[in-house]
Amino acid sequence: MKPRTLMCFTAIALLAAVALPLRLAAQQARYKVIVLPTFGGPQSFIPKDGISDIKGAYVRALINNGTVIGYAETSTPDPGGLCVTSDCFEAHAFRWRDGVMTDLGALPNYVNSGASAVSASGLIAGVSENPFDIDPVLGFPIFRGTLWKGETIADVGALTDKGGHTSPATGVNSRGQVIGFAFTSMPDPFSMLGVGYQARAYLSQNGVIQDLGTLGGPDAEPLLINDKGQVVGDSYLNSTPTNTCYLPLMAGAFIWEDGHMANLGDLGGTCTNALALNNRGQVTGTSNLVGDQASHPYLWEHGSMRDLGTFGGDFGQGMALNEAGDVVGSATYPGDQVFRAALWKNGHIKDIGTLPGDAYSAAVDINSREQIIGVSFDAQFTRARAFLWEEGRPMLDLDSLLVGFGLQLGLGTLTKPAGSGPANINDRGEIVGNAVDANGNWHAVLLIPCSEGTDGCIDAIEATRSNSAATASPNRSIIPNRLINPGMMTWRARLQRYHTLGFGAPRD
Repeated sequence: MKPRTLMCFTAIALLAAVALPLRLAAQQARYKVIVLPTFGGPQSFIPKDGISDIKGAYVRALINNGTVIGYAETSTPDPGGLCVTSDCFEAHAFRWRDGVMTDLGALPNYVNSGASAVSASGLIAGVSENPFDIDPVLGFPIFRGTLWKGETIADVGALTDKGGHTSPATGVNSRGQVIGFAFTSMPDPFSMLGVGYQARAYLSQNGVIQDLGTLGGPDAEPLLINDKGQVVGDSYLNSTPTNTCYLPLMAGAFIWEDGHMANLGDLGGTCTNALALNNRGQVTGTSNLVGDQASHPYLWEHGSMRDLGTFGGDFGQGMALNEAGDVVGSATYPGDQVFRAALWKNGHIKDIGTLPGDAYSAAVDINSREQIIGVSFDAQFTRARAFLWEEGRPMLDLDSLLVGFGLQLGLGTLTKPAGSGPANINDRGEIVGNAVDANGNWHAVLLIPCSEGTDGCIDAIEATRSNSAATASPNRSIIPNRLINPGMMTWRARLQRYHTLGFGAPRD
């Protein structure tokens, strides 16, 4: 892959998850900004992309009734040697709705918790961790998969029959089916999670956990589950080392349904990954072409994979899709020096542009009304701004809504994948994401459409005009050194860190 292209698509991959609620009414674009509180500590976060910090798989942290899930710091110092947040405070999962922030707690005798995903019905999946409850196989603290039904918390189990103890949950549907990855005691030098042992995809329901198997290799990781019970994720195809994939072995995307795992196929190359799934069973992601020198976005449905194409370049990826099967993401132009946010609809690709003065962009989510959110970059990658796009209207600068709060939303995607950027937009047009302040503290932020005259309602069109002029110089962007390690790490990154440093090693 060309160096310039690698840099561009590294930036794109960091966009996986982050959000701010918002909606454009017929003749207006006004929003109220809500900075979600904490439990006494300085920071709050919505989940980014579960376990897949490399690929940026889609995560739902905001649903259509306005519920937001995530995790927030308490005022209690984390007793562990390797902290779960950059401030070394304990963190708890939360549910926010209609102005009420609920501390979801953790499993009995566990200290930290985090919410990973929420179903359309409001069920929440996540993880609990006790820094002193050490996994006897892995040698670092156990991360136990957790399901919240209202205020009730349950342990989803682990693959104990295979010697496992750790099982972070990464997704849940409205039927109460929870997915995640669980470790076994089988040594695996090519472990997908980088900890030296097999990582397997699981599904847990009513206290019964099952290994979903693989596509032929030693490991599999589930990414998403829909309300039909279909699970998609990535799996090793065999035990053959390769340098053409994002993982050390040949990997493919799978769909699991009714006890059977099937390979989604490929576009001719040796590596395919899944990034998003809807309730119709449609999947999007990225697949290498013949020769593995290019990778294109695809739409898979009814057993067939279709190449969505690019703007003439070699690279692109589908990041999210709505229930109509419209896909958003990014793609390059000839020469692979420019990438732009893309909408694939009815067999056609559309460049949705950038914010004024910018050169690049990438989309991260789309709702049923075809409102799209993403990030717009300047030519030097020194400034990034979150945007909202809607057909027939000027692109809105979401960061302009946060100027009065001393926060920036799009910036984090330039510095660190964990916790940064815009993430979800629901069908009411609300948007949620993680913004950063001048001190490097992260804050979960919600943008809610509002009517003129409503207290705190901001005119987004006017704010966009003002901010476009004010951000003409990239020096205005906030880039504190502390962004090196923002927020709570993804579970994958934390597992790798525990493995690399060893339990009790000093924090960065």
